[in-house]
Amino acid sequence: MEKKKIIIIGGGTAGASAACLLQNKLGNICDIEILASKKVPIVGVGEATVGNINQFLEACNLDPEEVCLGDARGTIKYAVHCKDWYKENHSYFTPIGLFAMEYNDMYTFRRPIKEYWETWCGLKLGLRGKAPFLKHEHWNTPIPKIWREYAYHIDAELLGKKLLDVAIERGATLRDVKIKDVNIIDGDKIDYLTLEDGSRIDADFFVDCSGFKRLVPNACGYEPKKYNKHNKNNRAWATRIDYINREEELPYLSCVECQTMNAGWRWQIGLRDRIGTGYVFSTDYISEEDALQEYIDSFEEGRINPNDCNLIKFNTECYEKQAGANWITCGLSAGFVEPLESTSIFFMHNNLMAFISLTKQNRLPKDLQMIGMETWDVSEEPLNYFFAWNQEKIDMYNTYCLDTFESTVNYIGAHYAFNKNNKSKYWNDWTELREEYIDKASNVMNYNEQHLFFSRPAYSLLAAGNEMRDEIDGWDLSRVAVTPRQEQAWNSGQLSTEREILEDRTPKEYLYILRNWLGRLTHRAWLSDLFADHAYDIVDQYKWLDHSKELPREELQSDKNYVHNMTTDNLLA
Repeated sequence: MEKKKIIIIGGGTAGASAACLLQNKLGNICDIEILASKKVPIVGVGEATVGNINQFLEACNLDPEEVCLGDARGTIKYAVHCKDWYKENHSYFTPIGLFAMEYNDMYTFRRPIKEYWETWCGLKLGLRGKAPFLKHEHWNTPIPKIWREYAYHIDAELLGKKLLDVAIERGATLRDVKIKDVNIIDGDKIDYLTLEDGSRIDADFFVDCSGFKRLVPNACGYEPKKYNKHNKNNRAWATRIDYINREEELPYLSCVECQTMNAGWRWQIGLRDRIGTGYVFSTDYISEEDALQEYIDSFEEGRINPNDCNLIKFNTECYEKQAGANWITCGLSAGFVEPLESTSIFFMHNNLMAFISLTKQNRLPKDLQMIGMETWDVSEEPLNYFFAWNQEKIDMYNTYCLDTFESTVNYIGAHYAFNKNNKSKYWNDWTELREEYIDKASNVMNYNEQHLFFSRPAYSLLAAGNEMRDEIDGWDLSRVAVTPRQEQAWNSGQLSTEREILEDRTPKEYLYILRNWLGRLTHRAWLSDLFADHAYDIVDQYKWLDHSKELPREELQSDKNYVHNMTTDNLLA
C-alpha cells in the first residue's frame, strides 16, 4: 500500500502537537512532514492547560506526567483562582476534572460550595505545597490515572520541543523552509505550496499551524468571525519573573491566579523555575502605556522590568470554516480567545483529536471530554476513511469546532458579566450583559450539552462563586445522578423537594453514585490529611518518575486495589 503525504505548516506548539499525534495514529500509512522556518518566532504565551492534555498525550502514546512535569518543567494545576471578580476581597475557584461534576450535583441541592472546596483533596494539598504522588508503603505510585483530576502549568516552548522531537524520532521529517504562497483551486482545495526559493510542495493533506499568519484561511479569502461584544479584551502585556520566596508563593504553583485590574485581569502561573505573568486588557478603556504602568505597579517595586514585557495584540475571533477539501487549521490559525480558563492549547488538541476521530472512526465522539480515550487500530480501513474526507465530514468538523469555540467564548464572557465589583467603568459596562449571560447559563443548565467542554458542571461552579444560585434557572433534577429508586419516588410524588431527595440517600446509594462517577476519592477531607504527610513537595514532584518505573505491574495493581478498598470502607463507615 502506497503511503500518502501529510504536510504540517508550522513548527510551534500547534505544529509539534499535530506532528506527534498524526505520526502516532497515521504514521504507518502516511508520511508526515513538518515545514517550519527557524526565522519565524514562536508566540508561546499559553503556559496553563486543562484536563484534556492528559487524554491528548495518552493518544500520542506518551506519559502526561513525564512530559509535563519532566520535559516541560511544569507543576500540577488544580484550579483557576478568581480573585475579586464577584466583589472586592472575594475569591472562588473553578477546579479541574470530576470535582466539578460532583459539585454540580450537590449544588443543585443548595449545599454551600465552601464545604466542598474545604474538602477538596487536590486543592488542599496544592496550597500546602504538596503534589499527589505518594511515598507511603501502600502508595509509592502516582494516584491512579482514573482518578486524575488535575492539569499542568508548563513551559509551552519546552512542550512543543518535546512533541516535535518525539514525532521526528518516530518517523516524521522536518524541513527548515519558509512558505511564500498557498495555491488554492476549486474554492477551498490546496493545489500546492510555493516556498521562498520558488520550489513547489505537493501533498495529499495539509494541516495549517501557521499561527496568526493563517496562511490557508487567508489564501481562501476567509474572514474570521469576531466576538468583540462578548470579549472586550484585545491586548496583553506578558513577561516572566523569578520567585522571591517560593514557599510563600506556593499557591501560584497549584492554581492559576486571575486577579482583576482596572481594565481587565492579571494572571500568574507558577512553574518549577519561574512564574509566567501578564495583564489582559482592552484598549477601549486604557492605553497600552497606562496598562503597562498599572501592571508594573501591581507588583512589588522592581519586580517587573518594562524592557522584558512583550505586548501581544489579538482579537477574540475564529473561522467558521476550519477545514476544507484537503486541509484543517490548528491552533492560532483557527482562531483565538483570550487566556482566561487556559483554552489555547485545549483548542489545538481538541481539534486534532476530533479530526482523528473522524478519519479513523468515521464519527465525532459523543462526549468531548472523552476524546482520545478510544482504541484505534491502524489498518487499511482507516486509510480509506482518511481519504474519504468528504463534504459531510468537513461540515461535521466545522460545526463541531465552531460550537466548541463559541461555547467557550460564552463561558469566559460569563465570568465578566456576573461581576459586582464596581471596580471601574470597564467592569460596570460588563454588567449590561448580565441578563443575557444569565439566559445563556440557564440554557446550558437545562440541557447539559456534554459535547461542550464548559457544560453544566462548569456553570454550576461559576454560579456558586458569584452567589447566583437563585438567579439561574435550569436546575433540572432529571439531570442529577439519582438512583432508580429515587427517580421512581420523585416521579410518583413520594419525594417532593430537592432536600428530600438528598436526605433520602443511604450511604450505599451515595457510594453507588460515587462509583458511577469513577470514585471521586480526591474530594474527601480525611484523604487529604492522610496523604499530606506522604506526598512529595510540589517543587520536587518530578522525582517520582524514575522511582515509579521500577515498580512491577503487579505492585501497581495492588496499590490501586488497596486505595479502592480503603476508600470504599471509609465511605460506607
